[in-house]
Amino acid sequence: EQKYGITSLLAGQSLHLNKLDKVDFSFIVGGSEKEKGLLAKLTTNNIKYFTLENIEFHKNFFNLCKALNKIVIEENPNIIHVQTNWQFIIAAYTKRRYKKQYKIFYTIHAFRHNDVRKAPFAKLIISNMIKFFGDKAVACSKFTYDNFSNISRKLQLINLGVDDIFFKNNISARRPHGEIIKLAFVGEFRDGKNQIMLIKAISKLVSNHGYKKVHLTLAGVGDNIVKCKQFVKNVGLEEYISFPGFLSKSEVCRLFENTDVALIPTNSETFGLCIAEPYCAGCCVVSRDVGVAGELINKSKNGFIFSDEYDLYDTLVKLVENTHLIIKTFYNWR
Repeated sequence: EQKYGITSLLAGQSLHLNKLDKVDFSFIVGGSEKEKGLLAKLTTNNIKYFTLENIEFHKNFFNLCKALNKIVIEENPNIIHVQTNWQFIIAAYTKRRYKKQYKIFYTIHAFRHNDVRKAPFAKLIISNMIKFFGDKAVACSKFTYDNFSNISRKLQLINLGVDDIFFKNNISARRPHGEIIKLAFVGEFRDGKNQIMLIKAISKLVSNHGYKKVHLTLAGVGDNIVKCKQFVKNVGLEEYISFPGFLSKSEVCRLFENTDVALIPTNSETFGLCIAEPYCAGCCVVSRDVGVAGELINKSKNGFIFSDEYDLYDTLVKLVENTHLIIKTFYNWR
């Protein structure tokens, strides 16, 4: 994926693809990995992979095309499955320039969907790329599918899926973790993720409502984390909000195993692992109606949908005053 290189999601998908008898699968990776040990996992599981150095970054386009062509000559693939616009352009140019016959499949992970000004232009560009140069595209949620309905002939709705480790928790035995209600959100600190909205909600719970038996964990890294930490300090919430930084997939799973309520305040998600992972781990999920939230959450039965910061606050007040509602979502899980 762009900037990060190989992610745990792609590594996990490769493990399952490699188990299919009728699929001869090879992985093309850059020189970096989002969390340590992912490339070693590929090697341990005998997954063939090729390295295109710096494919994560927008540079050395023609060199990357030449390198990809060498892999194509060696492997003769029927399909190249790309994950970003940059990868799509490289695969499409290489196919045309070197007269190759492979098909291009594209999973749509993002389209500037957190920016209302840029999203229409991004959708237009991606739609035309798929229309003229792609063979199939994958939409990860109904939300994404609806946004690209103009290319429905080439579009398939397939949810990304969630790592198996999130299903191992004993959901039926879950209870709120002690007197303190534990809340969590895992996401990059950038515009559109709205961690400040969560901080304000906790501030109102503590100061206005007088409810102090809550703790919010905001996991992740990004440009806005300094601003968020400073805001927490300014409103005196250091005791109630923690910032553990970047968490590996196994650490995210452990966090959700010890979380009562997962909060998702984002403006938009194409799929929403931040929704699906805590849901599968058995948390009570309180989310805006983004990504797969509308497909997973049956309001008040196995989670809650909120629209804005006022609705979020009202929902949190309801949950802290009626913890049986949290327990109810545990039993209604899936």
